[in-house]
Amino acid sequence: MILIDGPRIAPKSGQAKKLVILFHGYGSNGADLAGLAQHWAPHFPDVAWASPDAPEAVPGAPGGYQWFPISRLDPVAMEQGVRSAHATAEQFVASELRRWEVAPENLVLIGFSQGTMMALHTALRREVAPAGVIGYSGALPGPERLKSEMTAKPPIMLIHGDSDDVLPVGMTFMRPRGSPKPAMARSSTFRAAFPTPSARTGWSSVSISSRRRYQGVCAARRDCQTSVEPVS
Repeated sequence: MILIDGPRIAPKSGQAKKLVILFHGYGSNGADLAGLAQHWAPHFPDVAWASPDAPEAVPGAPGGYQWFPISRLDPVAMEQGVRSAHATAEQFVASELRRWEVAPENLVLIGFSQGTMMALHTALRREVAPAGVIGYSGALPGPERLKSEMTAKPPIMLIHGDSDDVLPVGMTFMRPRGSPKPAMARSSTFRAAFPTPSARTGWSSVSISSRRRYQGVCAARRDCQTSVEPVS
């Protein structure tokens, strides 16, 4: 485990009632997403914000960090990567909850790209379910092991552009053809947002729950090879 640190934004009210931790993507750093938090902070005066640098420097990219090395879109390598970085991410989450004296159920994890992988992996394995997870342009590595490993059932929102050519939306749930569908909790609600084909400047949001299976959200998308289908 590697100890990590990064920028923090204190609650405007002076007393933290909730904590938001932002996990950045490959080659970025904590200051990058802290800049985004600066825009949100005035609207949430009781929220403390933390945005750590990932544990490893990216070779040849000054100021850039990675949660784990990644050279290709290999689901096996990505799962190994999130597992190797999990203790580091969990330690930071636990330490920030203590720092701000916030109850674990008042935690929100936000991730971008590789940071989304870390946010999902961490949130679903906490003893107490966070208040929520928001993931932008990321993925869920190792979904076939969720049923046996998942200990928390937070609400989750995943947002991914259907024209993403870095991490295609079809890899969001990383389910190989013929493999079991990922198990999702009954209390969890997942929302996948895609630009509408008729109005690229707008967004359509599809709400999915384990009580109501939604088939083929991205079946018509050229870069989609798996359905977004939470299953209890």
